[in-house]
Amino acid sequence: MKAYIIAHIETKNLDNMKKYREKVFDIVVNYGGKYLVRGGESEPLEGDFFQHRLVVIEFPNVKLAKSFYESEEYKPLLKLRMKSGISSSVLVKGI
Repeated sequence: MKAYIIAHIETKNLDNMKKYREKVFDIVVNYGGKYLVRGGESEPLEGDFFQHRLVVIEFPNVKLAKSFYESEEYKPLLKLRMKSGISSSVLVKGI
């Protein structure tokens, strides 16, 4: 069953976020991940959740998604992302 990491990110430090984006792609791919949405223009239909950057990454399964998120390679980048702005993310099982 596929799994998705969905993140909503409000960037406060563009320089740090640029460093994050330059390095995270290869780590995502190494864990079988594939970006479905990486920023891009969005159009709110309800509420205000999507007023900032939205990222959706598809993984083959929950185990690989969690392995990516908890990996030693990603830990320093996660810290960098967290200090670069305000974000929330969720792991969702697909159908």
